[in-house]
Amino acid sequence: MKNKTVTIDKKLYEQLILNEKEYQLIFDNMLNGFALHEMIYDKNDNAVDYLFLTANPAYLRITDTENPTGKTVKEIYPNLDNSWIKLYQSILETGLPRRIQKYHEETDRWYDIIGFKVKSKEFAVFFTDVTLFKESEQKIEKSLHLNNSLLDAIPHPAMLIDRNRIILAANEKSKLMGAVVGTNCYDGFSSCSKLCNKGNYCCFCKKGLDLGDMDAKHLEMEDDAYI
Repeated sequence: MKNKTVTIDKKLYEQLILNEKEYQLIFDNMLNGFALHEMIYDKNDNAVDYLFLTANPAYLRITDTENPTGKTVKEIYPNLDNSWIKLYQSILETGLPRRIQKYHEETDRWYDIIGFKVKSKEFAVFFTDVTLFKESEQKIEKSLHLNNSLLDAIPHPAMLIDRNRIILAANEKSKLMGAVVGTNCYDGFSSCSKLCNKGNYCCFCKKGLDLGDMDAKHLEMEDDAYI
């Protein structure tokens, strides 16, 4: 009986070792950054810092830091915005996971963050670098603002549409005729599905022609957009 118990314990131990190696392999090869932290409080129970318990290679790459294990975040980033500590404190206090996109001044990057509580003082965080996405998003917003300004300066109904005939921007005169940003340029016009299959103009232009408010042509602005 004793030998059987030893055999079972040995198999269990070997299985645990195997599982640990598998988990470590996953941990080391994750594309998302991952870090486990322990919150540090002052004598008044205010969260003032947090300790790195572990971090995977992706976290080091994404945040451009050396192995932070055993260090506090303020040791690594002395000028860290205190809003980061407050964010993780709220996760510990509520016990609710949270996802947010946040700018990190120390690394000059935007991160998509998923944080969740592990224990009373411990929390884990998944990190994804979304800097390029945020920069593209900001460029699009600036471009749309510029497009709106340009369209509003045109004395005739005018829209910016993509190749799928989705309205990206529209001036006030075109909106009065039925144009709605985010919809097809022919939405709101009767018999548009038929008109849009004829000629090289959309129904919006066709209606403008009928009213004598615009010329029968598109001005190509970009590869995938027209005005």
